[in-house]
Amino acid sequence: MHLYLSRDIALIHFLHATGCRVSEVVSVDISDVDFQNRELVAYGKGGKERTVYLTQVASMYLERYLKEREDCNLNVGYMFLKK
Repeated sequence: MHLYLSRDIALIHFLHATGCRVSEVVSVDISDVDFQNRELVAYGKGGKERTVYLTQVASMYLERYLKEREDCNLNVGYMFLKK
């Protein structure tokens, strides 16, 4: 699957599963996501932090997208990269 298509699918499922705002999603680091528990801490307006949860499907697409990224170090870096 093309990398950007994988990213877009993962992003849509991420947004739907977590209810995060786009402004919250752009600051998510790979290390922020706990794939085992399917949760992460999102930072919203005014620096407020909240725990959000991923569905099994969203987690699957995120992991698939990360495996396709050539630059991916699973411990650092932003989750979603622009083109």
